[in-house]
Amino acid sequence: MSTVKLPYFKMLYKIMRVLFCVALCLGLTFSSKGSRKGCFNKAELEMHGKPFLRKHLLRSGFKIHVPDGVQKRDHETHTCENFKLKPSSLDLKNRALSPWKYRIDVDDNRYPARIAMAECLCEGCIIDGEQNHGYSSELVKQTVMVATITTCRSDPQKYSLQYVPLEVGVGCTCVIPRS
Repeated sequence: MSTVKLPYFKMLYKIMRVLFCVALCLGLTFSSKGSRKGCFNKAELEMHGKPFLRKHLLRSGFKIHVPDGVQKRDHETHTCENFKLKPSSLDLKNRALSPWKYRIDVDDNRYPARIAMAECLCEGCIIDGEQNHGYSSELVKQTVMVATITTCRSDPQKYSLQYVPLEVGVGCTCVIPRS
């Protein structure tokens, strides 16, 4: 009886190995299609870019878009010399000992195209209303995934999305300088 079961189990083992290999190949094929960006025309690119924003940026809770109230004049008027602490402000950058401003980074070949990048206003920190160089303002960064738009090699009239990490300044903090 054991001789009957042995060939049966060998055959079953071979079938299971084949099924496992098929399943593995299908899994790799479908997972590579998910990460494969493909070649799209402009309309199709929009359809693929928006889900990317929802999936990778909004789900993470990171607000990479331009914050309310950030205008062109924000970049021009905010300097360390004219910064005044505003203790009642809801905006952290106005209450920080290491204040910052936002610069709008625009790249039409990226999803999202507009990203607010924080920049420290001071080299030192605001202590008792004045800049103190005994401390140092340091940019706090976060790495996020963005999608860059590239031209397809096979068809220059079509485009592909590549997912790449981007380091984004999100604020500044006051630290003791390195010794």
